[in-house]
Amino acid sequence: MWAGDGRGAGRLAAYACAAGPFPVDAELVVVTASTLTSPLTGARGVAFVVEILGRSQGGALTSIGALVIGDTVVYADDEGAELVVVARRARFDLRGDEAVRELGAMPPEVVPLLAGASGLGVPCFREHVVRSNARYRVRAVAERSPVVGRGLRYAVRHDAGEVVVTPL
Repeated sequence: MWAGDGRGAGRLAAYACAAGPFPVDAELVVVTASTLTSPLTGARGVAFVVEILGRSQGGALTSIGALVIGDTVVYADDEGAELVVVARRARFDLRGDEAVRELGAMPPEVVPLLAGASGLGVPCFREHVVRSNARYRVRAVAERSPVVGRGLRYAVRHDAGEVVVTPL
């Protein structure tokens, strides 16, 4: 579905002449400043992908749910063309190598996920921090977005297909 060479090395500027929505598959860097603070760890980032887990007495982990904390993330290619993604509407394909920690104090964002989690053991979480200058592969449908005084800027069309973001 996505244009590119299959390795995610596409350039956003290659789509400058597109007349309407187009598929993107590109390796991009986060250019949004890391101004948010995680309510779980205190880490600074642009957005946080939090997976809530239950740990059994035997140590097995069961996924209870996930949430994204943060708003928009702006990614850019090596030529400076930008792609705007609404973080909460994207699917983050994570490696799962983030540390698993027990959930102590529960911020309000987590409470709805734990509502049906009785019997799943000790509540835990793992958090992926989306940080400024980090590299990601982004696959989505986008279109050119007019922004006065800026270079090429594109907006993801969340209504036109799945947005998949993978850390590199």
